Amino acid sequence: SVILPALADTDPKIRAAAIRLAEPLFTTPIQTKATAAVLKLAADAQADVRLQFALTVSAIGTTEAESAIASILSSDGRNARVREAVITGVRGLPSGSVIITW
Repeated sequence: SVILPALADTDPKIRAAAIRLAEPLFTTPIQTKATAAVLKLAADAQADVRLQFALTVSAIGTTEAESAIASILSSDGRNARVREAVITGVRGLPSGSVIITW
């Protein structure tokens, strides 16, 4: 797969696109590897990468992903696009699985 190496690319636009393209991998035999690679990007230095992470993270559905959502809100919660991305990302999660405060 070219997607996993793209998650570590030096270009932030490539990393952000790779996060989006990795979503279908969360239900495949390489789920563990894909999830770990995407979760590493939660604290990426580039806002575009963190924004795409926030949009994608609900597909992961793990405690680590939920912690990453909280972390992104803590660091980027003043950005309206990030808040909207987090709300969109957690929309499909069971009620109460993520507590959003900032």
